[in-house]
Amino acid sequence: MRRYVWALAPVILGALPTHAAGCPAEHAHYRQAGSHGFTAAFVAAGNHGTAASNLFFVVRSRNGNHWFRFQVANGYGGISLEAITDPAISNPDDGPQPLDTAPGRGPDEKEGRNNAFIPYRANLTEIQNPPQAGDNAPPIIVLPDLGARLWYDTGTSADRLFMSRAAFRLTACTKRTKARRG
Repeated sequence: MRRYVWALAPVILGALPTHAAGCPAEHAHYRQAGSHGFTAAFVAAGNHGTAASNLFFVVRSRNGNHWFRFQVANGYGGISLEAITDPAISNPDDGPQPLDTAPGRGPDEKEGRNNAFIPYRANLTEIQNPPQAGDNAPPIIVLPDLGARLWYDTGTSADRLFMSRAAFRLTACTKRTKARRG
């Protein structure tokens, strides 16, 4: 039996992300499992981060980029993502604004718009805090609520995006210096 376990070890370990141990979060690139083409990355937030993290999180899809900043609940709420305007086109003095309070959005649209962000270590234990610049990137990220937001909050039915609840896996670690468009 041990012989079979050792024979399978390279296959099992090969399925785990190998970049995480030495990859600062702001250099990490992720791809969602499956064939829907979603990718994600952390981007330095400069002076416009939150008390929870000095990074933004961007999810890229066929319809463009979806930008978020991190929030953490007091108590048992966990980490969530707050949708924000694109930092590259935001007023540099004010920084990106929450989409739910941007001009043209009503106050009743704000309820329930934060999305769970669940980072995992390679051994599948949850990481309790959002990443900071310089922290090791989480090898696995799950965004269980984001699909509903992309489906229902995108405007017309032609703009709707199907996003599975599949995990995002760390696929590359490259140096990036600022938020990029497109």
